[in-house]
Amino acid sequence: MDIQEDRLWIVGSHTSTRKKFKYDKGTETNLERLSKVRLRPNRFLIASAWIEGGKLKDDKFTQIPITKAGNVLSLALQEDPPPWSIPVHQGGRATGRLPTNRVEGEWL
Repeated sequence: MDIQEDRLWIVGSHTSTRKKFKYDKGTETNLERLSKVRLRPNRFLIASAWIEGGKLKDDKFTQIPITKAGNVLSLALQEDPPPWSIPVHQGGRATGRLPTNRVEGEWL
């Protein structure tokens, strides 16, 4: 959440999820569990509301539409990602960066 002038902004984490390792399961079962990555539509939330004097002006929030694949903004960015590298996080830790250099009209 953040406040910009007279707007309250609420943004989801935009992260995917996977099941956790279970110590009582075998290696093959855990590899199968950990290999499945799911998108959670509620994590793609981008919304805002008008505020005045630190309080909401009304009960209405403006929200970017969410689909099973994500929100309209994230889907548009997938088609034309930014020309800089994007940090990659796994389990809350930075693990490297995704290259996004354009080569022959394609993003890497």
